[in-house]
Amino acid sequence: YAVYGHLAPDLFAHAGDTFPAVCTSIFYKSDGVFGIMANVLATYVILFVLFGAFLEKSGAQRFFIDYPLAAVGHRIGGPAKVSVIASGLFGSISGSAIANTVSTGAFTIPMMKKAGFRPHVAGGIEPAASISGMFMPPIMGAGGFIMAELTGVPYSKIMLVAIFPALMYVFSVFIMVHYEAKMHNIRGEKSEHSATEILKTQWPYTLPLIVITIFMLTGYSPAYSAILGLATCIAVSHKTKDTRIDLTVFWIAASLLIGQLLLPWIIKPIMGEAGNAFMEKILSARLLVLYGLVFSIITIFYRRSRGKDVKAELMYFVEASRAGAENSLKIGATVGVIGIIIGVLTYSGLVLTFADIVIELAGGSLVLTILFIALASLILGMGVPVTAAYLITAVVAVPALIHLGVNEIAAHMIVYWLSQDSNITPPVCIAAFAGATIAKANMWKTAFTSFKFAKFLYLGPFLFGYVPGFSLNGSAWDIIKAFVLILFGTYAYSWILSGIWLKPLKSKFSKAAAN
Repeated sequence: YAVYGHLAPDLFAHAGDTFPAVCTSIFYKSDGVFGIMANVLATYVILFVLFGAFLEKSGAQRFFIDYPLAAVGHRIGGPAKVSVIASGLFGSISGSAIANTVSTGAFTIPMMKKAGFRPHVAGGIEPAASISGMFMPPIMGAGGFIMAELTGVPYSKIMLVAIFPALMYVFSVFIMVHYEAKMHNIRGEKSEHSATEILKTQWPYTLPLIVITIFMLTGYSPAYSAILGLATCIAVSHKTKDTRIDLTVFWIAASLLIGQLLLPWIIKPIMGEAGNAFMEKILSARLLVLYGLVFSIITIFYRRSRGKDVKAELMYFVEASRAGAENSLKIGATVGVIGIIIGVLTYSGLVLTFADIVIELAGGSLVLTILFIALASLILGMGVPVTAAYLITAVVAVPALIHLGVNEIAAHMIVYWLSQDSNITPPVCIAAFAGATIAKANMWKTAFTSFKFAKFLYLGPFLFGYVPGFSLNGSAWDIIKAFVLILFGTYAYSWILSGIWLKPLKSKFSKAAAN
């Protein structure tokens, strides 16, 4: 298409160019292979994927299930509510709806079936809950970092905008699950320990998420925050003997943090400008990493001499690192191909052409524009991962939304939310099919059930488009008013979609038919 664009239909035609010129553009310009996606992957994504792997290895995943189980497991629809909360918590750091469905669903889906949920319902609830992790801060998959790069907005702002919509999505699934269980009179079993007891004993597992969130919101770079979060994961892993991870990264991060605190807050006031240059050399980032590494090696030999099982800790470290690296490679494998697609779209001018086509077809209607984008992202999602679908769709669709008066961040949020639909929307809904496999249920029934429970995924983009306060755009009063109205609206929306209001009507018609 890039070379022979002049032969394409008039609507999509462009001048075309020679093959060497196209390759030069794709491989040597920032819009191609070594563009935004590659930069985000190398700078942020790898670190956050490693963070997720280390957090899981530290034993935190068990807390993400145990706490919701104790808090809501014994209530109406308890096991399904556990699935919703646990998937939101674990998904916020896993960055993959499919991985979230498989890992959390392996525990929650059998539990839902045992409580009385039909197999296709149990298999459908889990993927619907799991996609919440893709837009739930602090990590939001790779999409949040790409959004920050595309918009030039700090990632902390993206996080703040994403929090309330993500919570509303989880709330919507939670309400629908509640009424689904109420219709079939399904209750869970009481946990051995109370939520308070579990929080008292397992609260350290919340520290990595708290650390990473606080540092990002206070202006530190995502990469720096991820390293500190990674170190916190390792420290937390030492809570129990079975999950202890080697402390090498912890000591490196600690030396970096201490060095950065010493220089501006202690050494500069005492020594003044005279010793400042000398101390900056001693406390440079490279040397601080070296200090941490040396201290770690000394610690390993010391603990080994005391009879400690250092080998097991090193193996846990290697396993977590390998898991993180493998997950990063899965994302990285798509980066080059996506770069070629985006390079061609930009080089040919199709980005601007597509925006004009969408606006013309929609007749200037924002509703129709969002529906066209939803269709485009669904089709793209059938062939590429959701993050890739978001990036490709954002490049061509965001200009159309901005032209119609939508705020830039809100426009990206519309595309990002809609890019998740291929996980749970038939015909290609991999997360839903994963849930069906675990539940041993009919794949299509599970897919349509998952689609039903995830309906807020399609309401959210319209709220981003029509309610500025939903994306923190406007005065404080506008934002508060939007939040309150959307909270009650989400409840009503979920109540209607649950179908519980049809139950009295069905019973009346049944009685009338019997008479």
